[in-house]
Amino acid sequence: MFQSGYANLDSLNTAAICIGYIFKAREIKDSSMKGKIIDHLIKHLNDEDEWTKTSSLVALKQLSLDAKNRAYILNGNLLNIIAKDLQQSVEGNEKEKEQIMNKQINGCEILNAFLE
Repeated sequence: MFQSGYANLDSLNTAAICIGYIFKAREIKDSSMKGKIIDHLIKHLNDEDEWTKTSSLVALKQLSLDAKNRAYILNGNLLNIIAKDLQQSVEGNEKEKEQIMNKQINGCEILNAFLE
């Protein structure tokens, strides 16, 4: 699915989440697949759909139980994105403020999940 440019986003989300659960505490040895799965899950950590967001976080946490997967997750851009979101001032109209605060809360939840 990830290699063929499959277009159904719901199927891709579900597949990435399932792979995260299947590979709990086990390395995804194919580096290309590891990158695609982890990057896809990271991309959906701020998804508007609560199930997708929460399940992506849990799947990443499961994958991070393996040292090599965890290194890939933490060496990527994730920490920089979280830092940038946490440094952002809560300004704008009510909807913009809510979006900023949600990103900041999500960032804290992500950090907490990896520090547990």
